[in-house]
Amino acid sequence: MKAFELTKTDYEFNHLDESAEFKEYIDYVFEGKNTIYLVFKKEHKGFKNPKSHIVSYYKKRGWLKVKFFKQ
Repeated sequence: MKAFELTKTDYEFNHLDESAEFKEYIDYVFEGKNTIYLVFKKEHKGFKNPKSHIVSYYKKRGWLKVKFFKQ
């Protein structure tokens, strides 16, 4: 099993574009070399914006991989 040590970054969602709406779903953001890790809030169960929408947003901004975690 692989283990990773992630350090919370000072990532901020851009209030000028669609990533601002992701803020209500995402609790933590971790940035790796080519991967961005998004941790959903505990109380969040459904999606107004499907994961595919979030993935396409970050891939357009240069991330090779987008990974999701639940608390």
